[in-house]
Amino acid sequence: MNSIKAIEGYFVETKESLIFDVKGVLHPMDRIIAFVRYYPSPKGTRIRNGIRFSKIYKLNDRFEFLKKHYPHYLFPNHYNGNFLQGIFHKDIKKIYNPTETVQRLLTKPTLSNLEKESMSFVETLSEGTSNNSIGISGSLMVGLHTRKSDMDIVVYGMDASYKVHKCLTELMDERKHNVRPMTIDELQDLHFFRNQQTESAFSTFVQLEKRKHISGMYNNREFFMRFVKTPSEIDEKYEDCRYKKVGFAVVKGRVADDSEAIFTPCKYLLEDTKTIDGVQVKDIREIISFRGRFCEQAQKGETIVACGKIEKVIRKDGTEWYQMVLGERRDDYFMPIKFFKPKPKPIGVIS
Repeated sequence: MNSIKAIEGYFVETKESLIFDVKGVLHPMDRIIAFVRYYPSPKGTRIRNGIRFSKIYKLNDRFEFLKKHYPHYLFPNHYNGNFLQGIFHKDIKKIYNPTETVQRLLTKPTLSNLEKESMSFVETLSEGTSNNSIGISGSLMVGLHTRKSDMDIVVYGMDASYKVHKCLTELMDERKHNVRPMTIDELQDLHFFRNQQTESAFSTFVQLEKRKHISGMYNNREFFMRFVKTPSEIDEKYEDCRYKKVGFAVVKGRVADDSEAIFTPCKYLLEDTKTIDGVQVKDIREIISFRGRFCEQAQKGETIVACGKIEKVIRKDGTEWYQMVLGERRDDYFMPIKFFKPKPKPIGVIS
């Protein structure tokens, strides 16, 4: 079963008809790291083949749901001490592949409005690269979309990602082919949704989102882009590193390299870091996150401030460094310091 391959953007369905979204590119030998997204429920508002499904949005709710109903899909991560969600290969009923979704829709005789718009958007983006690098993910891929669903587009491979991102930037900046940034009202809706999991002031949120190109509107329908490296582009295996949780901190530093800011997971290399509050460590080399909301969050040369979990990275060859991981807590943040508006926190909130 080690031949099973599923990476960020793929979905996996279990024998119980639970549908998980895959996280990251590196996975253990015996399972796929993925977080539950949909589950069969008589009260569900999404219907597929006569079966109703409910969707779980918040990260904590996903853990609580599995803990209560399907604890065998939770496992201790011995590499960092946390619990993860994952599916053993033997429990997989079906794997959904975003690029195969595009190929399926090409031959489907009748398309819904969302399917038509998604395929049109993929064709527009394909001007930047071959369309076999671009996939359609999300609810549409698993047949649980609604008329109001947004478009989840995934691009695989570094070369294709940079080309498509450049194409998308030009389209958005020049308002071409019905591609545009969100209006203030549309950003307000997005902020309300995001604020349930990552707290931020609306004015700061708007300033940050206006600099980004991974989300916007196509034909007045919201889209979100993910750019994902392929396994062959990562010179590392899941077992190559251990991660030891050190604590939480607020740090200040400068972005030395933002070349992986568009990818999921995203990464920012830092220099001249200084701990402002929380656990003290010698040097924090990088910031990483598996949450798309932290993509394109800062640019090379900018001084940033960030709050998140500090981990010690220990490689098999003995190399060690520290990193900050964002997205596991609602009060994690990361932004150029020029946008930062601190507010009082209770003593001890970091530690």
